[in-house]
Amino acid sequence: MIETTQGIVLHTIPYSESSVISHMYTQTYGPLSFINSNVRVHRAKTAYFRPLSIVTIQFYLQKNNALHRIKHIEYSYIPKTIYDSVYKANIALFVGEFLHSLCIHNESNPELYKYIYSYITFLDSENISFHQSHLIFLTHLLKYWGIIPQNNHRADMYFIPQKGIFEKTFSEGALSLKISNYLNEILQSNSFSNIIEISKTEKIELLEAIIQYFQFHTHSTKTLKTLDILKSIFS
Repeated sequence: MIETTQGIVLHTIPYSESSVISHMYTQTYGPLSFINSNVRVHRAKTAYFRPLSIVTIQFYLQKNNALHRIKHIEYSYIPKTIYDSVYKANIALFVGEFLHSLCIHNESNPELYKYIYSYITFLDSENISFHQSHLIFLTHLLKYWGIIPQNNHRADMYFIPQKGIFEKTFSEGALSLKISNYLNEILQSNSFSNIIEISKTEKIELLEAIIQYFQFHTHSTKTLKTLDILKSIFS
């Protein structure tokens, strides 16, 4: 059965000398994996499968198969700056890998798709205030998994990742007061372009804390190969 849907490319790996396997979050079906023939021998085709590419695909839906075959692919949104900037390209690589490790259940969530789409278009269009946007994106992604932290923050409270709450007493595993306050500031933000006054070292610490929080509460995210690349780019 041939189906048509929009999809966001999360992760792509080589398969044989000419093909790739791509993992996408689709608008209609949620996460799906596709085998794509003759991609590696045609350079123009490889561009469709870069991280966070937004495409429209026609594909053969195989209900009892983990891999589906793409019949036709084209851009739904043509990026202008993401892949020309080392910073943006590595943010895209990291976000794609993170979502791939997180999106393991085959179910559709149009609101989640819309949220990811809105972040990609922001990253592509914004040339000044995007350097902290992945922190905001990941933090607000929590609500789509139903694990947003409790809104009980005060300036003298520590965030406890295992519990998902802020507490006045420091305990093992708690974030420092500074990082706890930064996390709350991001939780209260309403735009990907919001900027908080934070050092590069603290930004890495906050990013690791957000990833750890996902790991505690979803048991889905694996070791991220792109995390060290992202750290080095922004260090």
